Amino acid sequence: MIEKDTDYIRERRCALGASFKDARTAAGLSLRQLASLCDIHFTNLGKFESGQLNVQLDTLYRIARALNLDITVTKTNDNEIPSTEK
Repeated sequence: MIEKDTDYIRERRCALGASFKDARTAAGLSLRQLASLCDIHFTNLGKFESGQLNVQLDTLYRIARALNLDITVTKTNDNEIPSTEK
């Protein structure tokens, strides 16, 4: 059961990172540009976008704010991840 939960969390982390990468590229920002706006290292931002890094909630909100995204986290069902909407 623990292994399955770990896989689920990894999948959600990858999906969330990919959605932020899509928002960054749509905004026309490079990794370095967005990282600078968020005061984080660009390699950490890249790892977050690829699902390799579990970022703190504060960092997640800084990235979302720089991209002008509204993050809504609600419990609706186990298959949904936090939404990012412009």
